[in-house]
Amino acid sequence: MKDEIDKKVLEAFRKIDETIDVSAPSPQTISLLIKEKHEAHIKSVKRELCLFLLIALVIISLLLLLLTNAPLIYGFIQVVGIIGVTFYGLYKARKRNREDLYI
Repeated sequence: MKDEIDKKVLEAFRKIDETIDVSAPSPQTISLLIKEKHEAHIKSVKRELCLFLLIALVIISLLLLLLTNAPLIYGFIQVVGIIGVTFYGLYKARKRNREDLYI
């Protein structure tokens, strides 16, 4: 039974070998394939470089914007902190007064 399966497989491979040309590709074909792959690689590298430069410029622009507006941002953070602490203190004082009423 195994021999029959092996014979059928070998016969199928022989038929495939007869119908398909399995000769080595010509040097022109190989050089054309290499040239196409090289061009695709160069295009990919250029695209990656452009994206890298674009992202780097965006990051640098944001950092410069942050540094030039640093005093405004610092002042805003201080004001928000003062307001937040004031409201937190008032909230805690009210809560403490309510607890004192229940004692």
